[in-house]
Formats: sequence, structure tokens, C-alpha cells
Amino acid sequence: MIRSLALLIIAASLAQPSFAALTFDWAFIGNSGNAPDLQTGYGAVGYDFAISKTEVTNAQYVEFLNAVAATEGFGGADPFLFAHPVVSPQTLGIIRSGSQGSFTYAVRPPVPGLGSGGSDYAFENQPVMFISMFDAMRFVNWMHNGQGSGGTESGVYEINDGVVEVRSTDAKFWIPSEDEWYKAAYHDASAGLAGSYFDYATRSDATPASAPPSGDIVAANFLVTGDLDSGVNGGYALIGSRQKPADVEALLTEVGAYSASESPYGTYDQNGNVSEWTEGTLLNAFRILRGGSWSAEHSNLLASYREGFDAEQGSSFTGFRIAGPASLFVPEPTALALAAMVAGYAMMTRRRHCVSRRS
Repeated sequence: MIRSLALLIIAASLAQPSFAALTFDWAFIGNSGNAPDLQTGYGAVGYDFAISKTEVTNAQYVEFLNAVAATEGFGGADPFLFAHPVVSPQTLGIIRSGSQGSFTYAVRPPVPGLGSGGSDYAFENQPVMFISMFDAMRFVNWMHNGQGSGGTESGVYEINDGVVEVRSTDAKFWIPSEDEWYKAAYHDASAGLAGSYFDYATRSDATPASAPPSGDIVAANFLVTGDLDSGVNGGYALIGSRQKPADVEALLTEVGAYSASESPYGTYDQNGNVSEWTEGTLLNAFRILRGGSWSAEHSNLLASYREGFDAEQGSSFTGFRIAGPASLFVPEPTALALAAMVAGYAMMTRRRHCVSRRS
């Protein structure tokens, strides 16, 4: 709340219009030059950077789809890279309407009674899924190019075969490298530059519970097919059963819902919910997914686990988050700093008013 008010004050005082439709809450990843994890070799990053605290949501991705579909060259068409939101509309959080030449996209309406305890199940803040590496690269290209009518085929990544693309040196946003993603999830931020890492992205070496979100327990959204020491009963985290429902979206949680399970740097859901794309490659044929998903066992959440996946494929368990330069991170202002900004803005307003009256 403080941070949002401060940003509004700054924006008003500078009288600068904002053209960006999408904003993200960023985690600052410092300790540049940290040592890698000796067990895996990953996690060393020689610079500070920012990473989105949560995965890209259905609501955010809809803005992207609509902006691109309306731009010259697409003209309301549904190009092949965006076709997947309607492959199975009953299992997705995004729906398409209209006809060829005038397609539009929207977040799927809430489903009554589908949520826990018979509540309505909303889709806006769930992570977008069925995302391929191509989709993720085109999203950050669009972000880098200013959103709106920004292009999707170049900017950060020159779209090619999904594997050979390399981040441009002037990138404003990007898909995290495997080391960046790994550090944000598992590195012990309090250890400074030491190569100290946790097994899970929950600031812990203990297996998180597979359970619905709670502010009291360290948990994550993943599948249990056997007994665990954490005391879970087995099955999918949100329903406590191994019987998959017809609507698999019912097995996802809103981003950041596991408030007691943040990573050492303050990110959420780097374990569970959806597996996330990284820039990492495997055998020059696959891109690397990290973190495990709602349909994965707890072993997929471990720092030691990495998965190669076809860049062209999206799935009900694939999503992504984005990263960028450290300058994207805006520290939370203190109450004293906020008061000073409020006073300064009030003084500026009074002076402008006096000048207006004198003129």
C-alpha cells in the first residue's frame, strides 16, 4: 500500500504519462559474484538483477494477446503461436471470441463452486499455462519493445528454432537464465557470496507440505503419490485426492498464494504450480524447465532436478516468469520517506496554485 501510494505521488508530481499496460512486482537478486552450488554447479551470477516475484498470470497474458492481435501484421488474426488458448477451452484460463480478422481474448469467467469449500474459482491471477518457449520469448520481446504494438519476433531474442536464440546484450526484460532462476530460488541470501543453497525454493531443506495455501505452513502445489514425512495424505495439493478433475485448472493456485513459502530472495511459486522456462539448454535440442508443477512429485521441486522440454511444446504444467536489470526493482519506501514525498508534493501543489492565481 505504501509503495503503491508513493509511486502514484511520484508519477503525479512529475506529470509523466505511463504507456505500459503491464507491471510486475520485482524481487531484487543481489550478492553479485556469489559462488555456485557445489552439488549441482548452478547458481553463480556475477551481477545484480531483478526477477518477477510471481509467474506471469492469465490476466497479464491476455493483455499481450490482445495487443499483438490488434497490431499491423496480425490484424486481428490468430497466428499459430497464439492458437493454443482455444485448443481445450474447458481446461484453460483464457478464452477467445470473435472471428478471423477480429479475434479478442479474455480471462475465463469464474466457475461457481469449483473453488475450495464450494467457492467461485477465478482465473485472473492464476499462472498462464500451455506456454511454449516460443510464447515466452515473444512475450519478453514485446515487453522489451514497449508493449502495445511492440514487435514479437526480435528485440531480446531473434526467433529461430527455439534453442539457438541468445539474449541480446541490451535486453530490458528476459527469460531467466538457468543460473539466475536457480539463484533466486535456492541461494541463501543471508550467506552473502558463499555457495550456500537450500534444497527447496522455500528457504528450507525440508520437503514442503502438499496442501492448499496457508499463511501458517510451508507448502507448495505439487502431487504426492506416496507417503511423505511432512504428513500429507497424498494426491493433488488442492483436493487431497489422486483423482484428477475434468477441469485441470482447478488444480492451480493464484500466484503468490503460498505466502509462508517465499524463496530466500522473496519470490513465490518457484516450487510447484507450473514448471517454468529458463534459457538453459539440454543436448542442443531442448530448453530447461525448473521448479516442478501441480502434476509433479516433490523430487521435481529439488534444486538437483532439471528437465529438458521441447521449445515448441506447451503443456498444462508449463508457464514462466520474467527477469530484467536490477534497476527495475523499486525499494519499498519507509513511512518517513513517504511522509517527505507527500509533504513535497503538497508544497509543489501549493506553489503551482499560487502562481496560477497571480497570473
